[in-house]
Amino acid sequence: MLEPVKNFFSSSSFIPHGHCYLWKPELVWLHVASDSLIGLAYFSIPIMLIYFVHKRRDMPFQGIFLMFGAFIISCGTSHLMAVWTLWHPDYWLSGGIKLTTALISLYTAIELFGLIPQALALPSPAQLEATNQKLAQEIGDRILAEAALKQSETRFRLIFEDAATGIVLADVSGELMAANPAFQKMLGYSENELSRMHFTQFTHSDFISTEAELYQEMVEGLRDFYQLEKIYITKQKQMVWGHLTVSLVRDAEDNPQFCIAMVENITERKQSDTALRLYQEHLEELVGARTAELTKVNEQLSWQASHDALTDLVNRREFEKCLERVVSTARASDQECTLCYMDLDHFKIVNDTCGHLAGDELLRQISALLQNRCRKSDTLARLGGDEFGLLLYQCSLEEATRVVQKLHKSIQEFRFVWQDQTFTLGISIGLVSINDCRLNPENILNAADTACYSAKKQGRNQVHIYRVDERELQEQQP
Repeated sequence: MLEPVKNFFSSSSFIPHGHCYLWKPELVWLHVASDSLIGLAYFSIPIMLIYFVHKRRDMPFQGIFLMFGAFIISCGTSHLMAVWTLWHPDYWLSGGIKLTTALISLYTAIELFGLIPQALALPSPAQLEATNQKLAQEIGDRILAEAALKQSETRFRLIFEDAATGIVLADVSGELMAANPAFQKMLGYSENELSRMHFTQFTHSDFISTEAELYQEMVEGLRDFYQLEKIYITKQKQMVWGHLTVSLVRDAEDNPQFCIAMVENITERKQSDTALRLYQEHLEELVGARTAELTKVNEQLSWQASHDALTDLVNRREFEKCLERVVSTARASDQECTLCYMDLDHFKIVNDTCGHLAGDELLRQISALLQNRCRKSDTLARLGGDEFGLLLYQCSLEEATRVVQKLHKSIQEFRFVWQDQTFTLGISIGLVSINDCRLNPENILNAADTACYSAKKQGRNQVHIYRVDERELQEQQP
């Protein structure tokens, strides 16, 4: 088995060019040993390079490492061929290997020349250190930011879960992504049931269009948020009032991401407001009714204060006020007005014969008769007992005389029937022209009374016109 090896290294097989080594075996073995060791080293280096490239696939310029490996292998082969040709004259093979080595060397040199600028562009250790420090800082900042974000998310989760107010997260289309327990309790739905429900599904129909418009304006950027009081429909089909505040969350590029809605249950407040409103309306009704009642009472009191309770005619006090106004107006505008003073004749006979009830009924009937015969614009009053006063507005003495004559005739034609008795009455009338006498209201009323008294003295049931030259006027003037 060792025979081929012995034959390989046998001195008898030395090549003819052994004279180059002076045919000295020691020198020959020196070269053999040197070339063998160099070849062994050349073959071991590529193996280590290939192993390194295999383990560090992230390293740049892997091709040049392989080229160096091929170059070193070819160099090692050349050294081994130098040993081989000491005994075997395979010079063509040796030359071809050297040529191959030369080509590989040249190609490696060319490739290396192009890679030098790229290698120089690689960061230096100092730059790598600075980059590493910056990266470490960024990593530290990122860790802190992630920790802060995690803490913020934890706080939000605690707020979201424990808040007494309903909190809802919805996408841009309005579909729910999450709802906290308070909102679930408010509507009676579970979290899974609310997931992907659209907000219109639990909104009262009266508020859907309004909120849809507000929601669209917010998504389009026309408003940052909106607030709305609306009615929610629970799972049990009950109505719940809620105060809604919706905000839109956008990203760094201002694109809409999702919405956050805060919902406060205000049903009790609304019920209280409704109860309060109904109570206020009730109070207003009571106040209105009481006011109407007081107004009616005041009107009645005012009417009673200015009218006679028996005949419903204006009483003496109100009649004197009307007379004052007429006197003032007549003097200012030079309008002629007439005052009529009337006293029933034989009224005492009816009263004494049939009693006060009959007398009162007679006065009521006489009052109605006179009222129907007077002009609508005139004022008829009961001055007391069986005495009546009549103010004729914008009426001359002549025209007043015609009006009074009609009244006088009506009284004469009137028959008062009480039980089985019939009575015929008369009336004494005194007239005075308010413009003629130019006196104050009291004196004018006294003058009319005087004219009426004169009619009674002349035989009753007559009309007497007051004249300024009568003696009574001289006695009444101040």
